[in-house]
Amino acid sequence: MGGRAADMVLGDGAHAGAMADLAAASRMLENAICQWGLFGSLRWRKDVNGRDEAIEALIASELDARLEEAMAIIEHRHEKVEELAKLLITERVLSGNRVAALYNDRAEPGSREEPRPSFLSVVGRNDDVEL
Repeated sequence: MGGRAADMVLGDGAHAGAMADLAAASRMLENAICQWGLFGSLRWRKDVNGRDEAIEALIASELDARLEEAMAIIEHRHEKVEELAKLLITERVLSGNRVAALYNDRAEPGSREEPRPSFLSVVGRNDDVEL
């Protein structure tokens, strides 16, 4: 959602560039809801490709919430985001440590890189949702 949020906050608005990311995020949320038991109900569905209006609404709500969260981060840190974009244009690839050092969040250059939070730790936050 970060790229879409940056396009909306700093650029010319949303465009089709995030299509693959949105498809992947939608599939992960659908699996989290229908097969992994991470959203309140432990009901399991063999075929996650069938459409259920409640599940579709929950996926849409989660994606919208994550986009709003990403936009708030971009708005709050727009100078750092622009600096990061310039670095990526010139250097093409940056380590996680380098990005963390830029944002002064965790790591400094040369320190051991911390693991990224797993998708499971992120989506498990809404366990009160019933389907």
